[in-house]
Amino acid sequence: MKRPATIFGTLAISTAAIIGLLSSIEGDHASDKVLIQHLERRAADFERLVAMFQQDNRASVVDYTHVQPDGVITVEQWDDYKALFDELELKGGVRRSEGQGPGTVWLVSTFQGFVTHGSSKGFLYQPTNSAPLYPSLDEMSENREGLGIGYRKIDEEWYLVFGRD
Repeated sequence: MKRPATIFGTLAISTAAIIGLLSSIEGDHASDKVLIQHLERRAADFERLVAMFQQDNRASVVDYTHVQPDGVITVEQWDDYKALFDELELKGGVRRSEGQGPGTVWLVSTFQGFVTHGSSKGFLYQPTNSAPLYPSLDEMSENREGLGIGYRKIDEEWYLVFGRD
């Protein structure tokens, strides 16, 4: 039989390891500068992805793990999306942004956290409501406190977006 001190020591080490793992899941989002340079370098591919998603107008979400609603695109189309996600480094796929008006597409570059809370950063194409605007979203993504969403205008059609819930 193990001694109580050994059991408590093992429990304390295990708990500390779990807390350390859970607190590190958030990680870092790419900087505004890196994302904007990536968009500029791959503009044609980003525009192709937006056009695909707008054509598949019955889909509200397409990412690596699922399509909503089920069955609105073929397996081959889904494979095409995933290949573009890989090329464009979009870890969270694409989704319609209902509160942003028709035609608005949210391209999720990174996401961290859990089902109950987390954050994401990426691109928004043609939003109709882009408030609040910030000169940089880097501070929002570094500050891990609070909820909210913020936008940074890149040009007339493209914005960066950061959100935390």
